Amino acid sequence: MNVARNGVNISLREVLRKMTVLEQIKHLSEALSAEDKLSLAAFLSSMESSANREPRDLYGIWKDGFPKDFDVDAALREIRGEWQKEVEEIIP
Repeated sequence: MNVARNGVNISLREVLRKMTVLEQIKHLSEALSAEDKLSLAAFLSSMESSANREPRDLYGIWKDGFPKDFDVDAALREIRGEWQKEVEEIIP
């Protein structure tokens, strides 16, 4: 099946290949029945609920992720300083 896109005929496969995954899902969902759309929405929203799980204890997880001499407090002061400058530019 060929599709006209920007005045050029290309195959549907080529159109899908150039689309992002989200664009492909949106495109394919247009063919779903109302019941299937609800089922898909329920599935996707159930995946989001896993983000609401109990937080993990991060102690030790990042232990080897930074150099031994890394100063967390200094890095945070620098980040906060940059944020403060940005806020002051927006709200004088």
